[in-house]
Amino acid sequence: MPYLEPEHVLQQFASYLNEDVRNAIEDDQKFVQAQVGSMSSSLNFLSRELGGMHVALKTQQRRLHCALDDVEDSLGEDESAAAVADAITAARADIERADATNAREFEQELTTAAIAVFEAVNEELDDADAQQARQPLYDFLDTRVQTQLDLLGRK
Repeated sequence: MPYLEPEHVLQQFASYLNEDVRNAIEDDQKFVQAQVGSMSSSLNFLSRELGGMHVALKTQQRRLHCALDDVEDSLGEDESAAAVADAITAARADIERADATNAREFEQELTTAAIAVFEAVNEELDDADAQQARQPLYDFLDTRVQTQLDLLGRK
């Protein structure tokens, strides 16, 4: 059975309620018509919210992958750089294993992966190298905050 995106399923239910069920209710049942219309509106709202969450998480995931690439590119060849590279490899593996269908857990996994790399950078690199390596991770955090604000309808 193919995977159906929850936002698409909710949109289909909302359309069915609004176009088929609501139109089948007798005119003397205005209250029931209004209730079905309200339910349809709620399902449409949830559909848009889920769709927006999916887009936000994909945006965060892409930005984190880019940040990890940028951190890796900024590393030297010494032993401390190898420890940070190992943390990046582990973070990538954790992201790959994460269940992307569970939005809350997936977002937590993205954040946990970024924090693990932050910690490795702070522990292993000297001040100048650490500052340079942290910048892409800060950019990821900026993207994360901005996508959350966008979901809330704020700027």
